[in-house]
Amino acid sequence: MGAALGTVDVIGGGPGGLSAAALLKQLVPEADVVVSERNPPNATFGFGVVFSAATMRGLAAAAPEVHAALSDQAVTWDAVELRLHGRVHRCGGNTMSAIARRDLLAILERWAVERGVDLHHTSPRNELADDADLTVVASGARSELRDRAAEELGATWTDADARFIWCGTEAPFDGLTFPFVPTEWGVFGAHAYPIGRGLSTFIVECDVDTWRAAGLDVFDADQAPGPSDEASLRLLADLFAEHLDGHPLLGNNSRWGRFRTWRARRWATDRVAFIGDAVHTAHFSVGSGTKMAMEDAIALTQAIAEAESVPAALERFQEGRLASVERLQDLATTSLDWWEHFAVLHDHLPSWQFAVNFFTRSVTMANLQQRDPGFVEASRRAWAEGSGGHAVLDTPLDTPGGTVHRRVGRFDGTAAELPGARLEEGPTLRIVRDGSAAQRRRLAEQARFDGETVVLVEPTDPTVDPDDLAETLVLSGRADLVAFDPS
Repeated sequence: MGAALGTVDVIGGGPGGLSAAALLKQLVPEADVVVSERNPPNATFGFGVVFSAATMRGLAAAAPEVHAALSDQAVTWDAVELRLHGRVHRCGGNTMSAIARRDLLAILERWAVERGVDLHHTSPRNELADDADLTVVASGARSELRDRAAEELGATWTDADARFIWCGTEAPFDGLTFPFVPTEWGVFGAHAYPIGRGLSTFIVECDVDTWRAAGLDVFDADQAPGPSDEASLRLLADLFAEHLDGHPLLGNNSRWGRFRTWRARRWATDRVAFIGDAVHTAHFSVGSGTKMAMEDAIALTQAIAEAESVPAALERFQEGRLASVERLQDLATTSLDWWEHFAVLHDHLPSWQFAVNFFTRSVTMANLQQRDPGFVEASRRAWAEGSGGHAVLDTPLDTPGGTVHRRVGRFDGTAAELPGARLEEGPTLRIVRDGSAAQRRRLAEQARFDGETVVLVEPTDPTVDPDDLAETLVLSGRADLVAFDPS
């Protein structure tokens, strides 16, 4: 059993395309597998890529030799560190590995060539071959082939408002580190992590108003790839000097951009499979495009092995992979929304609560308890120190309807019943119950920080323990009170 393959045409020699080519050649050794890559050898943009522990396990099962080589060169860490207001907050249980993109490509190219893949550099391709049994389009987020098939694929995109620039540095970091720096123009945040060779990735983000106020909008980002925004690199190196130990920021086609999220209802047309950033993207704060592209390649190869024809395999590939990618994209959208508005949190929350807010972008306190009990207990102690020794949900709160003795209650559709008071929405009480989780969070935070308003949130996730969800919302500063629909 397995789909018959005589020729496989792979367009794009990045991690996804190389992985698909090597795995398919490994599965069907007699097939002619050709990769066309537009860049010359050893040319790559960006600096490092990150893999979760789960991704590494999947790679170990599908390609143990690649996993071994990657593990030998990658930098691995467990704790994530936040730096703000002169304080450092660390949360463990977040095992990740990173490697320089150039080193990863070298590993994957060697693997593909040793398997018998025919690899062609400096071979840009914007047309499909007519005679291939299977074409794999792995040509990245700017794929012209995807654009041409956008209507058939149901492909759509949205651009974030925040601005980011991807840099490198020789400054040392122990693991994933997030320094936040307030300036006269606004707050800048960075994602930094080691990638080996004495280098680290250093990505800076800020909201559009901060970006413009700092005069960072003068570089012509529409010019051809290559030149880096050197003026921005120098300014940011000065702003983050304390965290860079005086090292400069390094450019590699480093220029400000807006993150574009691509989604598609279909990933295949007839005998053509689209994988990786060509068909789906997720913000780099949660998901790596490299990780998803390589997982797509593994899933596509498995589908080819299990199905009786290429079209059937592509349907199997799409059906088996679409839901998991959509879940990751939903998590990434929530995280991206946090990065769009982190400055208001930085300015209004104490550092410990900002850290809780950050680490619960997509998880609850119970999840953090499993990862790092010490971080959770430290956060609860910090709350107790400011609330007269009370536990989070048992902290009294004076409201327009009276003193509430417990922060969680029930909502009957018109008013909230909490121990000590019945509360109805009014000028000094805002009830947030509509929209997505990200929209409710943003509305609640805006109401809390814009005025003397008590904010009550009605969560809608029936899969999470109510007290866990309520504690997460209150401890993170997203809500003052929480009420659930009894049904």
